[in-house]
Amino acid sequence: MNDEEDRRLRAKLRRVIDEIIEERDYQVRRWGDEHDAQHSLNDWFVILSVYFGKAAQCLPPYTCDNSTDVAQFRKRIKQMIAIGAAFMEVTDPEEPSEG
Repeated sequence: MNDEEDRRLRAKLRRVIDEIIEERDYQVRRWGDEHDAQHSLNDWFVILSVYFGKAAQCLPPYTCDNSTDVAQFRKRIKQMIAIGAAFMEVTDPEEPSEG
């Protein structure tokens, strides 16, 4: 990979990460910071499974809403990744736990 290809790849990845950060910010605004800390591992599994199921509904033979299936599938994947990031934040070994 040459430098130009590397720059393009990194720019694309930054745009994707920015979208995930925007989704994560939305989740924090909607649910608050304390909400995520209350979840057990089982809760996280269920939450991610629900969004995995929502993404699966965008695949044939199902359809998502009235917009393009690719756009809705992408939205659901972005939500799943942001939820996974929330889990990573809550379980960050570098972050001192309260209590």
